[in-house]
Amino acid sequence: MQGAGGDRGVEPFQGRPAQRYRNPRLKGILMELPIIQLYQGTWQFHGALEFIASAGFVPAQVHPVNYHSKDNVSLVEVDCLFRPRG
Repeated sequence: MQGAGGDRGVEPFQGRPAQRYRNPRLKGILMELPIIQLYQGTWQFHGALEFIASAGFVPAQVHPVNYHSKDNVSLVEVDCLFRPRG
């Protein structure tokens, strides 16, 4: 996939069914998610949350990665740690 910053690679979850991630040995998923879509073809934040929820995970921690250069209270990307639901 080609983005504004060059090759971004393939997003790890795109095109894979959520059921694939229902593994009792899987204790968590750590993802960097865009709040503002920087690259064409990458997930939007709400879509990623819906997919992870359908795989049986819920947000456990959210940490800011980048802030908008012209608005220092608006996030561009966050790191999200998801844990199994329940």
